[in-house]
Parts: sequence; C-alpha cells; structure tokens
Amino acid sequence: MFKKTLVFLCVSLAIWASTPVVLEYPDVLHYAQEKLPCEGTLQMTQDGFLYVEVSKDYVFQLIPLLLKDKEVVCPPPYFGEGKVGAHITVAMGSEIGNRKDPIPYLGQKIAFSILRLEKVDLQESVLEAKTVYLLSVESSQIAEIRKKLGLSSKIRGHDFHITIAVDCP
Repeated sequence: MFKKTLVFLCVSLAIWASTPVVLEYPDVLHYAQEKLPCEGTLQMTQDGFLYVEVSKDYVFQLIPLLLKDKEVVCPPPYFGEGKVGAHITVAMGSEIGNRKDPIPYLGQKIAFSILRLEKVDLQESVLEAKTVYLLSVESSQIAEIRKKLGLSSKIRGHDFHITIAVDCP
C-alpha cells in the first residue's frame, strides 16, 4: 500500500501539480540551511525506487515553523514500518527498470543545497492531500547519478525536493 502511495504522490508532483508558489518563511529556510545536514545517503527500495535518505528533522523540525501562520499541516505519509522516511527522490522504479549493472553511489553520502520553500496545490486529489509543502534542493551529485543511469538530469524537468508537509485530510 505505501509503495503505491509514495509513487502516486511523487508522480502527482511531477505530472498533476500546478506551478509551485515560492513561500517567504525565512525562519524555515534559515533553520534548514543552518541547522540541518545538507547531505543524505543514497538508498534503493526493492522495487527500484532510488532516493536520498535525509534527516527526519526536515519534517519534524520544520512543521512547527510552518504552523506559525496557523495553517494546519501534517507530515507526509513516508514514516513508519517499511516506509522510506524523509527523502529526495532520485529516480522512480519505472525509470530505472530491471538494471543488471550496479547503481552508482548506492550507500554513499550525497550532498545538496536548499534553494527555496514552495507550496504546490495539486490539481488531482492524492492521499486526500490537495497541497504539499516542499524544499526545492539542488545537487550536482543527484543530477550526475541520473545521467549515469541514462536519465535526464531532472525528473520531468522539476527541481529535486524534500516534501516536508501536506495539508491534513
């Protein structure tokens, strides 16, 4: 169930999302840039979902800062038994296919920098969430991994991101 949920949310951001709106929450950006690690570990699920595992603090430390404007937000559904937790999507399993050769950098540290905080209103309801909050990130290492896998440097032309919150159902 979760893997389908994850795929639907990631695909929805790439396909069904409206244009992201940049949010001016300097406290969120400052905290993320100054107090949270800007690196994670490249991981892959059994079904080929390739991602950079990042600190769960990107969700649980930043949500209280988002709530200062009294919007009700919840953590994304990535936490719990068998789920990937806070992450940056590198490639969907469908993009990778049944590769026989090893995935470059698997298990290694991947650096990234935080660009901005964005809010995306989904045009299609996914997980009962209509809005997601994300940190757009930049990583030459992630782009390089995608290129080595024979993929474009970005997923459907979108910036890489960490989903930090969704609107609560």
